[in-house]
Amino acid sequence: MAEAKAVFAKVDVNSDGFITLEEYTQAVEAYGFSNEDARKAALAILAKADLNGDQKISLEEFLTLVS
Repeated sequence: MAEAKAVFAKVDVNSDGFITLEEYTQAVEAYGFSNEDARKAALAILAKADLNGDQKISLEEFLTLVS
């Protein structure tokens, strides 16, 4: 769980406690994906992980996704 929290903190660039579509897209782009492919991947993850529908991923939602 500590590793997942560290990954969350790294992706949560502005440290507001949430991962937005833009932050996730940037994280995927860092692995060499094009902006378009990164955005598609980020949208898919957001759709799966955003359990309350607020268009961002909380730490709790992220932990549910990775567990």
